[in-house]
Amino acid sequence: MKPFSLVVALVVAVSFPCPGAPPKTTTLSKPEEPAAAPVWKRLNAEVTTPLFIKQAAGINTLANVTLSATAIPLNGEVAKVIFTSDLGAGGNAVIASVTKLLKSVHHGWPAGHRVEIAFNPPVAPDDAPASALAIALILDSMIAGWEADPACSIVGGLRDDGKVFAATSALMRLTTATRSAASRIIMPEKNATEAADCMVNEGVAGTGRVQMFAVKDFDEVLRMAAATPDPDMTTAMETFAEVQKSLSQADSDPEALLKESDVLESLRSVLEKWQNHMSARLLLGHARGLYKTFSLPGSMEAVDRIAATLLKGISAARPYEIKGLPSDQIDAEVAKLRAAAPRLDPKARPYVEAVLRYGDAARTWNARPNHTAFELEDFMTTMSTEAGKARDRRGDVAALISAQK
Repeated sequence: MKPFSLVVALVVAVSFPCPGAPPKTTTLSKPEEPAAAPVWKRLNAEVTTPLFIKQAAGINTLANVTLSATAIPLNGEVAKVIFTSDLGAGGNAVIASVTKLLKSVHHGWPAGHRVEIAFNPPVAPDDAPASALAIALILDSMIAGWEADPACSIVGGLRDDGKVFAATSALMRLTTATRSAASRIIMPEKNATEAADCMVNEGVAGTGRVQMFAVKDFDEVLRMAAATPDPDMTTAMETFAEVQKSLSQADSDPEALLKESDVLESLRSVLEKWQNHMSARLLLGHARGLYKTFSLPGSMEAVDRIAATLLKGISAARPYEIKGLPSDQIDAEVAKLRAAAPRLDPKARPYVEAVLRYGDAARTWNARPNHTAFELEDFMTTMSTEAGKARDRRGDVAALISAQK
């Protein structure tokens, strides 16, 4: 046997897959010999993913949705994947993209079963594309026969070439997943900025509540979403769990804990074992003075979330007509926005100050029951002026964000 062949033989002999985990081969590589037709090795699988869900009032909100797939035997029907509820053209596009990828991965499509995919609670059809990565993951687990962790929350988009791309509304999705009962979160590396914003939003203790992992492609997702992960990842998770325990103690000061040498060493050990561990990366960065304020896009998202009523008035054709804006809501939003201001990017401050001036003028007007004609005219001028300034400053921030891309 030639020396090179001997090395290959030894590597093959000692490389055993972790039980319950997907194979570590390159997912999109072409086989040297014709592969056998794939079959359904598992008949069901489940994960969670933060999606916008249907609301009776017509306003969609985010929730950590359970996504489950079941393979059902056919009687002469064509093997295909369907949703249990109609998700329109967007849903059909997701199924087409995912099946194209998995046909390439597994060199064909399993026959004899129809796969039904259900969302609990029901999702908004417009958000169907955000489920592609989670759908591909559970279908792959059923074809390849590995067990997906049903409590793992999957965030991110997926192309039909296997590349993971950034999630939309990522800060809100990551926050939703962090506050859920997820065992871990898998997210795109391209959403690292939003993950840092999530830390600013949730604080040190909130960031330590769940373990977050960053990925670049579909292969990495498969390795990190398994019920039984890679041994090194398992070790990293166990080490981080000790840090979590310290952060969750009622009498602990999370900020002070991050200054302790043993905690810092534990976090470094986590990254040495598994460099994709985003939570450990964020906590170490925070200990060095990073991630104290929102990014500029994150700041704008925070303002939109906090000051929805004020922004409705600012964007109105007549920003001085505030009778339809609840006064108690105005008061609450002004207070919340003023409290959040120190955590926002300094470049967003002029915009925030303009919004606050608009809100303060509305509060002053609402505080008095009667007004003279002169006061009404002055109020209309003030509100129109401050609303215009707020719109202009928002445009300035939008230009800065565009220039950063």
